[in-house]
Order: sequence, then C-alpha cells, then structure tokens
Amino acid sequence: MAKKQKKTVQKPVPSKTLFQDNPLYNYGLVILFIIFLILITSFKITGDDDVFWHLATGRYIVETHHVPSTDIFGYVTQGQQWMPFEWGWDVVTYGIYNIGGYTALSIFRTLIFLLIFFLFYVILRKFKVSYTLIFFFLTLLTFGIMDRLSPRPHIISFLFFVLLLYIIMEYKYFNRKNHKILFYIPLIMLVWANMHMGIIAGMFLLGIFVLSEIIIFLKPNSFSTKEIPALTKPELYRLGLIFIASIIVMLINPNSYETYIYAYDHTKMKLLETINEWRSPFDAVYGEGFVTTIYKVFLFGGVLILYYALKRKIYLQHLYS
Repeated sequence: MAKKQKKTVQKPVPSKTLFQDNPLYNYGLVILFIIFLILITSFKITGDDDVFWHLATGRYIVETHHVPSTDIFGYVTQGQQWMPFEWGWDVVTYGIYNIGGYTALSIFRTLIFLLIFFLFYVILRKFKVSYTLIFFFLTLLTFGIMDRLSPRPHIISFLFFVLLLYIIMEYKYFNRKNHKILFYIPLIMLVWANMHMGIIAGMFLLGIFVLSEIIIFLKPNSFSTKEIPALTKPELYRLGLIFIASIIVMLINPNSYETYIYAYDHTKMKLLETINEWRSPFDAVYGEGFVTTIYKVFLFGGVLILYYALKRKIYLQHLYS
C-alpha cells in the first residue's frame, strides 16, 4: 500500500524579503536617487556672485603664475591685504571653465555631489543599514543642503570631510589591519589646505578620533570591547604621527600659518554679520525655515545615535565580561 505523501505548506514570504532584500527594489532606489541628485544639482549657475569672482581669481593666478596677497579687484580696496586661501579651487574651476564653459563647471559640481553621496552610501551599507533607510536619509540630507549646491569651494570641504569619515570608519570598525589607508589623510589635508578653510572641521574630526583612541588605549576596560578592541601601542604611535603630519601639511600653502590667522581675522569682519552662512543655525533670522528644521532633525538624531551607541557599548561590555 503506497504511503501518503505529506503536503508541504508554503510559508508566506515576509515583507522584508519582498522589499529590503529584493535586488530590484534596492537597486531601483539607488537609480532613483542618482537621477534625483543629478536633476537637483544641475541647475543653472546664476544668482551666486561668488562663482564668478572665484573664476576671475583663477584666471589671474593662471595668467600671472602668482597667488595674490593683496586686493586686485576692488577700486577702493586696491592693495589692501587679501589672501585667496581658496586659490586651488579657483585654478581648478577656471581650468574646467576653459574646457567647457559653465556646462562643464555644472557637470563637475554634479560629479562631486555624486561622489559625496556615494561615500555616504558605502559607509551606511558597511553598517548594514537598509536601502530604504539610506534612501530616506540621503534624500533628507539633499534637501538639507539645497542652499549649498552651487559650484563653490565649500563643496570640496563636503567631499573631503566625508572621505575622511570613510577612512576613519573603515580603519576603526572594519579593517584594522589596513593601516595604509591612514596614509591618505595627510595627502587629503594637503589638497584641502589649498582649497577651503573647511579643513579646520576636518582637523577637528581627526583630532576627536585621535583623542578618543588615546582615551580608549589608557582605559581599555572602560571603553573597548571584544568587537572593537583598543589600538595597540604601535598602532597608536602611527596614528599620532599621521595626525602630526596632517598638521604640518596644513602649512604648505602660499602664506603658511598666516593663512589661518587671516581667516580667523576674516570671521570678525562687521560685514559678515549680514551673511547668512556665517550665522548660527539657531539665529532668529532663520526662524523655522525648511532647511534649518532639517538641520535640527539631524542634530537631534545624532544625539539619539550617541545615546544608543553608549548603551550598546555598556551592553557588550557586560556580555563579554
């Protein structure tokens, strides 16, 4: 007598498999965001006077082979001290403009933002963040910087800051043996020092990383885990030397340390009080603007992430103790 075959009941496929683990869904979100980013960063270069005097400065440097230290454009201010500390950007963008005009400059700007958001994407995927959350986060971030999408030197600071963040994350959390990746940091700082004063933010980030690793090394039982151990003494020495080298290369620019003194004095100008980008995001002039609200959302989200990270670290320490 033949045995009865058991009927197999097919289990319903969870929504996570249908969406988050579905390659078509994931890559569809990536392609959709790329199209969105290209469209939002390819607007005409109008209404931003800074772009044009950066091009004019680049033209002057290329034609004279000299980086000026006094005002060369103003009629009343002719001959007064002026250090174009963004001269590297000026020369690069003037060269691009000579190749293809404003169209080439706009394409260059779009490529930079594509690279910025690609680095964010890689970092988030390394931490196994879902494609849906990545799409939401990057879209929100795009709207948060929509006032800063013009092809000016600040976008190079966006790029180098995220690149530095990627190097730190890669080394600390994913591949401690790949210490060679750290040697790119002084090179980044060298280029950055001749592009934009946002390098100060980069050095602040690097300094926090170095200081935190020193504290973790001194108190491994309090701050390190089995998953993320403290650096060894040779590793810490190497990181310290890279930090010192980064400080030294900051001085390799047309005016050395005077560049940073001038930039600091520049921030105290009375005229800058009327320029929005120099104001605090909590200034009353912004009120409850859309971009400012997004900034506050990210700021509050950062506080929550720090709290979660601290709680997770404490949990892991109890787990492995």
